[in-house]
Amino acid sequence: MSDVGSNLGGTAGGGEDGRAISDGSEVQIEDQQPVLPPVPTSRISVKHAVEVIQTFDEYKRWLVQEIGFGGMLKLPMLQKLNLKFSAWTMSKVSVSQRAIILSESKKLMFWLEDVHKVFGIPCGHRSIRGRDGHITPDAIQFIKKTLGMDKKGVHSLRAAEEFLLRDVSETSSKLEKDCFQIAFVIFVMGHVLAPTTKHDYATIDFWGALANTETISQFNWCEYVLQCLLEAVRRLKKDMLSNNPGTNLVGCHLFLQVFFLDNIDLGILNKKHNVLPRISEFDQDSIRNMITMSTDIGKNLTSHSNNKLRAAEDVCYAWQKYPQDQPNTLLAGTNSGGNSASAACGAHQFSRNDNATMTPTHNVLDVHTPIRTLGPIDFTHYLRTRYPNLASDEITVLLNEQNARVQCHINTACANAQLDMFKFADKLFNALSKRCLCCSIRGFFDCPARAIPEPQAMTATTPARPNIPGVRLDMSACEGDSSTSKRTRCGDTPDPLRKRHCSEGESPADINMSIVRFAQFTLRAISELFINLPNDGSTTVFGEQREELPGRKYVQHPGFQTDPWGRGVVPPPPSNDISELILQFFASSSVQELSRNFLVHEMPRFARVTGVAMKEQLGGRP
Repeated sequence: MSDVGSNLGGTAGGGEDGRAISDGSEVQIEDQQPVLPPVPTSRISVKHAVEVIQTFDEYKRWLVQEIGFGGMLKLPMLQKLNLKFSAWTMSKVSVSQRAIILSESKKLMFWLEDVHKVFGIPCGHRSIRGRDGHITPDAIQFIKKTLGMDKKGVHSLRAAEEFLLRDVSETSSKLEKDCFQIAFVIFVMGHVLAPTTKHDYATIDFWGALANTETISQFNWCEYVLQCLLEAVRRLKKDMLSNNPGTNLVGCHLFLQVFFLDNIDLGILNKKHNVLPRISEFDQDSIRNMITMSTDIGKNLTSHSNNKLRAAEDVCYAWQKYPQDQPNTLLAGTNSGGNSASAACGAHQFSRNDNATMTPTHNVLDVHTPIRTLGPIDFTHYLRTRYPNLASDEITVLLNEQNARVQCHINTACANAQLDMFKFADKLFNALSKRCLCCSIRGFFDCPARAIPEPQAMTATTPARPNIPGVRLDMSACEGDSSTSKRTRCGDTPDPLRKRHCSEGESPADINMSIVRFAQFTLRAISELFINLPNDGSTTVFGEQREELPGRKYVQHPGFQTDPWGRGVVPPPPSNDISELILQFFASSSVQELSRNFLVHEMPRFARVTGVAMKEQLGGRP
């Protein structure tokens, strides 16, 4: 692999010479009639990157998040990209302004923080192509040798992929963990963020930022991705000026697709800007439908210039806070002199609230909902407090009854009106779908205005269990001892006062003891039902009685079960020998057994507890 010839554009830093040539070619293209770009090809492969990422376990994902590339873990499975649409968006990019020029009045300027919001990669203060990104040849050779890239015939991306598929866990050495993080950055840069023209090859001009894994997140990877993309735009426009029949799209043109589709008004296909990174919202079907909907109708050449931009308050990108006529000079500078672009990113990126959820401005005259809705109980309380002497009067009772009846009629009328609105909305959208022509023209089989079938309601049912046999309370000496025996009276005369006379002969202590015995019997019966519940992962066990220490259980579905009383069961109290079994288990277990993780907590912060730590906390240090 050539360390110098693999750089894009012929210059490693994207100097002013290359920029001047690109800007000149851009003016010549704008002066001519609109032409289609050459037939495009590209080495970008989002599908292959996602297939490798899907093999990662939780610890590997945590290693990726530690270096700031956690957004790449949310890449959607994109089987194929529309390269013609990518070539069209790249042909509309102004390198000097860093914007997509749709017309003289419509410009979509993109900034460094936009790349961060789309992919979720670091946008630090250090420049990759500056002084902080310098790396010695010995360090390059060490990385190649460690990752297996120094072997003859082994391509860089393939070797990085093979390293990513290795088994890396907490017990691995620090060198293996660092190499995994380095290999991941090289892999995603070569396949998604900065692909080149060569198959399975990647540039090494960003390897200086990988020399120390603890500082990877401090480098400005967004600026590097944009520089590679702008160099790819220059390359495409040179091919257009030369009338080349084909061109190879390099750089991350996927960013331009997502950025353009996420900022134009596509009606019902618009996506809310409340999820970051934005790339996670664009699956294969969404991108295809949005590109089809944005295509201009009635033009010989494929174009997407007639789309309107979305309102500034509906987007999360940086262009909504800067005037459209303001040149993008804050971030357009090169990094040849140092960290100017990185410093600019740090100067403005965090000067505003970058939350994706937009808060609409409220009008002063807006009517706010009361804190608590008044009801019939409040009316009754009002009458009782204002007219306490007439609280039990017949007139007050009639007022309360009429007020409750009126409230019932009002609630019924509101519910009926809401149901009528549901039916009216279905009729309107049904009429809209019948006269919709845009979907049939663009080849859509199903109009988005049509209603989807209602999902079947999922009702929770209680599993059938045998009934608990009832036990009659032994309230008197004249009654039977069990629930099956018939009640006998003290005498043959059916005197209703005899029962009371017989029960008065028992003391309160005897009555309380009978109630306690009945409660204990009921609890034992419920405990037997609880113990016989299926242990298939569908229920969460709150307590058990075993002779041996139970093993660990893995709950398949998140969340907790409902109240045990609502299910008809109650967890039995734990036995007294559970603590002794736990201490005996930790005392008799080997060091290898206790060194593994007994508890692993993933969100919101990755935490793990080994058996050694649990032994120290429960039994104390030896």
